[in-house]
Amino acid sequence: MRILLEVNTISYKPYHFMAVELKEKFPEIVFAIAGGTHVAPKFYREQKDIEYQIFEPDDMGIDKKDTDFDELKRFENELPLKSLWRLISADRKLGRSFLSGVSGYEYKFKNDRDIILNIAYNKINELNIIFDEFKPDLFIPAICNGGISVSIFDHLCNEKDIPYAVIQTCRVQNLFAFSSDKLLRFPNIDKTAKMFFQKKISIDLSMAEKLYNDIMSDLDDPDYFDLNNIRMQKVELTKTWSRIKYFYIIIPGVVVLGILDEIRNYIFRIYKTKSLYNHDSPSLLQRFRSIILQGIQKSRLSKPSFGEILPPDQKYLYYPLHTNPEYSTLIQGTMWQDQLMVVEILAKSIPSDWVVYVKEHPATVRFRTRPLSFYKRLKEFPNVVLAPTYMDMNSIISKSEMVAVITGTTGWEAILRGKPVINFSDHMFDAIGLSIKCTNIEKLSVDIFNEVNRIKKILPAERKRRIVCLLASMLKYGFRITYPKQLFYIEYANDEEHEVCGKELAEGLIKHLGYLEKEMGYDFGIHS
Repeated sequence: MRILLEVNTISYKPYHFMAVELKEKFPEIVFAIAGGTHVAPKFYREQKDIEYQIFEPDDMGIDKKDTDFDELKRFENELPLKSLWRLISADRKLGRSFLSGVSGYEYKFKNDRDIILNIAYNKINELNIIFDEFKPDLFIPAICNGGISVSIFDHLCNEKDIPYAVIQTCRVQNLFAFSSDKLLRFPNIDKTAKMFFQKKISIDLSMAEKLYNDIMSDLDDPDYFDLNNIRMQKVELTKTWSRIKYFYIIIPGVVVLGILDEIRNYIFRIYKTKSLYNHDSPSLLQRFRSIILQGIQKSRLSKPSFGEILPPDQKYLYYPLHTNPEYSTLIQGTMWQDQLMVVEILAKSIPSDWVVYVKEHPATVRFRTRPLSFYKRLKEFPNVVLAPTYMDMNSIISKSEMVAVITGTTGWEAILRGKPVINFSDHMFDAIGLSIKCTNIEKLSVDIFNEVNRIKKILPAERKRRIVCLLASMLKYGFRITYPKQLFYIEYANDEEHEVCGKELAEGLIKHLGYLEKEMGYDFGIHS
């Protein structure tokens, strides 16, 4: 069996320990790695545990004449959605012009169609060569990777009938499974959950019942749904000392580091590569502007006066803003990246006695910057109200009439609380019929009206039964990770924790391979 691992700075160590564990159990497996910064390939070259075939990123220069448009068109015609621009717009650099509600991430070729298509063409060729040369039986993408490569890898796997297996959370603490595509869907979990709740097959639900009870008892625990990780922690930039520290210590420090980084990048571009994609770094002026804007945003969004607490009798649809750019908006919600547009659509579709209650994602305060005009535009809608940034989300969900999401944990939390949910992208909970996906914005107002009334008719016992069936399916195909925050680089991990994650990933992958062999007809020559 031949396994191709895509690696990055997050996944390269746990993936290595996973490979070591798999190699011990199945010595015939051959591994190759692709992608990663220079740190990852260096690690794989120097380690002595396994011999890998290493495909380092190809830092191609740009030659507009080099693009074979006939080949590019052939690739595009084979895409399920028939447009290469959907792939490009999901890349935060190549698709920078499509990013909305975002400051930073500037790319000087963002308006140059020829260069963008040339880079896309070269990347398609590069990844095609890797697949043709290594001939993998299984492809495992890097954790938390984005960019155009995600969609190209996904398409190549479909085209060549190679299983795509990316690790993803089941939105249940420490429970993970391997997803089969870039949209992070679980067709195995969905299909089995539906068969469970439709009573087409029977299974012992006792473990799922226990898990359900555990979830419901911990539903308001901020650590259960990862609300205590560093990305979500409250920013304090309202006091005098915190402002002095930020604007007179942190900003000058960033400027100094930026100058050093600018010199390093200049030398690297001259002596190492001609790539205009990977090394077109923001200028020092852009970095300085970005850090100033981020400071202003932190100061504004962390103020208690930012946002409004609604009167107790005010009905509302809750829409939590997604951080952007992020995998959830770029890859999973490509057509919904413009969240001002999403809010406007919702505002045009809700009943007259509702408002759309919009809350900023706490991680945006720390790690992203929106234009100053973004919140001003939200406030211009007469039936849209901004919530305080750090208002308790559990309370907001519980008091809402309905919750709308592109994708993400908030929709799942709303379902657990018995709320109607409308989502704009596919989600694992779709299978149990407790939510609705928006497929036609012209009929969204009708969908909202009908969904609220439909969900009211589902009795609590039936709702619980469906959720338990979904949890039973998750347990059937999923596996536990002891250090999920370390695996996804939310918290620092030492080598011992990386090794534990790697071994658990190996066990989970063996379980997934068993599913692929028994239920999907693949033959890897190994047995789980």
